[in-house]
Amino acid sequence: MIDGHTAFVSGLCVSSAWEGNPATGVAPWRDTGLKLQGPVVAEVVQALSDTLRSQGERLPGNITPYDGTAAGTVRAGVVATTPSNNNMMRLDLNALALARRNLWLTDAYFMPTRLYTQALINAANDGVDVRILVPRTSDIRWIGRVSRTRYRSLLEAGVRVFEWDGPMIHAKSAIADGQWARVGSTNLNFASWYLNRELDVVIEDAVVVHQLEQMFLQDLANATEIVLNSSERRAALRRRHQMLSKRHSRQRAQAAARQLLQLSGMFRGNFYGTRTVDENEAKSYMSLGIGMLALALLLWFAPYLLVVPLIFLLLAGGLSTTVHAVRQLWRFRRRKRSGKTDQSG
Repeated sequence: MIDGHTAFVSGLCVSSAWEGNPATGVAPWRDTGLKLQGPVVAEVVQALSDTLRSQGERLPGNITPYDGTAAGTVRAGVVATTPSNNNMMRLDLNALALARRNLWLTDAYFMPTRLYTQALINAANDGVDVRILVPRTSDIRWIGRVSRTRYRSLLEAGVRVFEWDGPMIHAKSAIADGQWARVGSTNLNFASWYLNRELDVVIEDAVVVHQLEQMFLQDLANATEIVLNSSERRAALRRRHQMLSKRHSRQRAQAAARQLLQLSGMFRGNFYGTRTVDENEAKSYMSLGIGMLALALLLWFAPYLLVVPLIFLLLAGGLSTTVHAVRQLWRFRRRKRSGKTDQSG
């Protein structure tokens, strides 16, 4: 946020990792952000102020409120998520429920809850073109392994899953029906929805959404599609056809036609490179299984390896929380004394 008149909202962090390493041929990370001007900046200022207050701090007094003059014609709003409101979780579920033609998602740390996974499946069942772009190589490797264990049920429902071929894609965005999009910091996982403070921008503008759609399609050109093997594809297609043929309403028939086109496009795989889910899934489960077995053996023979870090974390957490509470109490009492002094004067 710059002087209360311009704001940037994205998934970017303050780290040199985003720059890549030209000397070793590592490309920069892929991320997405928006530059905001106009009345919407006041919502960013409010969210920042709320975050600072939660830490016992305040915005500088020289930040002047935006005068409210429109900077353009794009309809935009800010969604600030905190552990107490879960705003983006509700919005993400609503986007899935309301999408009629397509919902394209880009996510860096894809570990959806069961509720959201079922919502993805339901949308695909209704003929919505659901596509998900995630990293192939994640900076947090275990998240990538867990993500791959979620692919199969989505693929069987007709959701298309793509893995980014570059070093890391850190963008977090959703695009729906050519009219709606959101860009920001929220990942499709429990921590972002329920534990973290996140900030996202919701856009309702066909021109901007079209630009984001073109970016998404360009990203898919640098991605590999994950597909079912031949026998699983045929079985999934039969199940989908049987289920959709039982729906007699005109609306369901249209959804069935859309989904059959979607499935045929997914199964052809003649534009994007493809990789079957079997290899990814097996490797992910193997890594997780070996990791858990190794951890179990390690703790069996050396339980102190768990106890010592746990003690350290409890000490650090307890000390940090106590210091934070003392600082807040000290500020509160100082402000209280200052108020009494002003009244007496």
